[in-house]
Amino acid sequence: MSRSGRLTVAVVVVVAATAALTAQQTSTQKPAQPTFRSVVTMVPIDVRVLDGNGDPITDLKAGDFTILENGTRQQIRHFSTMALTAETREPGTTPAFEQVLGPRTGGLTSQNRRVFLLLIGRGRILAGPVKEIEALVDFVRTRLLPQDLVAVQAYNRATPFTSDHASVAQLLEQVRERNGLIERDLENWFGGLRATYGSPGIPPAIQQQIDGLFASVPALSARSTMARLIDHIDRDIRATADQLQRGAELASRPAEVNGQPASLPDGVATAAAERLDMSLDEYAAQQADVRQDATNLFAGINYLRQLEGEKHLVFVTPKGISLPRMEQNQSLVAAAADGRVAVSIIFTGGPAEAPRPVDMGPDRPMGIQQRAPFASPSRAFQQTFAIADLREMTEITGGQLAVYQNGSEAVDRIDRATRFHYLLGYNSSNATLDGRFRDITIRVNRRGATVLHRRGYFASERLIPMNRREFVTATRIAEAGAFERDIDDIVVDVKKTTVEGRGDARHLVVELTVRAPKMRLAEQGDRRVGAIDLALYVADGRQRRIGELRQTIDLRLRPESVARFLADGTTFTARVPFDGEALYLKVIAYDYGSDLVGTATRALR
Repeated sequence: MSRSGRLTVAVVVVVAATAALTAQQTSTQKPAQPTFRSVVTMVPIDVRVLDGNGDPITDLKAGDFTILENGTRQQIRHFSTMALTAETREPGTTPAFEQVLGPRTGGLTSQNRRVFLLLIGRGRILAGPVKEIEALVDFVRTRLLPQDLVAVQAYNRATPFTSDHASVAQLLEQVRERNGLIERDLENWFGGLRATYGSPGIPPAIQQQIDGLFASVPALSARSTMARLIDHIDRDIRATADQLQRGAELASRPAEVNGQPASLPDGVATAAAERLDMSLDEYAAQQADVRQDATNLFAGINYLRQLEGEKHLVFVTPKGISLPRMEQNQSLVAAAADGRVAVSIIFTGGPAEAPRPVDMGPDRPMGIQQRAPFASPSRAFQQTFAIADLREMTEITGGQLAVYQNGSEAVDRIDRATRFHYLLGYNSSNATLDGRFRDITIRVNRRGATVLHRRGYFASERLIPMNRREFVTATRIAEAGAFERDIDDIVVDVKKTTVEGRGDARHLVVELTVRAPKMRLAEQGDRRVGAIDLALYVADGRQRRIGELRQTIDLRLRPESVARFLADGTTFTARVPFDGEALYLKVIAYDYGSDLVGTATRALR
């Protein structure tokens, strides 16, 4: 490793936190011996019981509840209530991270605060009478308790959770002002075959509008979600598009030529066209929205489920989110239920619409198009199923669904329902942690009551990093690794790469410079300290990872050296072990103190 000027940079190899924890556990176990638990895991269930008006029922006792796990009655080991009360909280408060997900060890405690992620779905959500953004602004300004934490997620950007409610309301007002123009441009871009077969990334011109929207409230320091849709969902969307394209080709051909069939029939393609009752272009544009909403839902749930206690994701959507297969919807809500994420949905769309206007053929004047006066049965059923999917999502996670409702009524229901809850805990009679999803049913001895709770959990213990810095760093590096374009908030300059060794003992030697002009350095005595976490990945021709290295650059700078470091950065050499044909290199640099990322991707040949 080389040094730059008078800087002293210590480089130490660090291992991903989850792998370290797993290795630590493994090293303490003796081979061929069973592992015995010294503690009993407890399953926490957050329960809200509402009367016919949607108000909490607050006088129930433990004996009024019955818990069933996979149909087997469980004994309640913990019972407590929490009526939220206002308390003074600093605006910079951040949520706590859980140490263990799924079952918990030890006792359970309720928290006197709520955590809300407000997810704005794709589509022009501001055109109707619902006035959902106005309702969310009022919710944030007047209904949240001072200690409640809230974040906003839209397009491919999200704010951190904060108790600075005024800034969040200001951002939502900007969403209301700019949503129409951004959605118009996104609809124009993600049209036709590009929506299904092109890059899912938002083009720079539109991304600049989105970034400008979030930058309008600097106090929130919005960041990229940079998540990817699960591959098998993407493949299913493309497969349906292929069927529609094939169906359109068959419909445009004559049935016979010279008394012979013009083409072989394709029952699958024909059935897809009849079932969906839409053109390929219309389907592609619709699925572009579904892709982006599903990506944001997966990202939002994945982040929320790491936080302590129960969390609430409020999803505002004009279209719903029906994934290609039922099991894909179910896997999404199962992950939310497992992480104690209650998903509430405000559906802002109206009744099903008729198909878009289409050219009716050469027998009509040029430019004259005809549109059916009402939706076909196929489209009506599609909307019915879409709303049923939303209802299932809210019921399984313990949230609420608002359909064809005014926005203020919808958020009022969410606010009233979440101000009081019961926390129940039980030790499962099935002590085997087999990783399977277990159904939970809770019954209440109160006639006419509505019971909201998560409907299950995965019987496993998945360890996560034990502190916020490790978790955020691991998350940012993973997000940047999945992002297609290079990021230059931290400048990563790969100077030279060479391969050393043979066979299984090969290393890619990388000489690079890392420059972080916006890095925040903390004072520690007479030094300025900070750290840049690095991840180097080597991939083959199919972009499969064949080698990686994690390093941390620890900085202890004298005050007179800070300006030089910020301007010139530091240069050093890393050795990445790999096995295979090395064709690509990706370097990711992350500074936790300023929450900045930089990446560089290079072809090695």
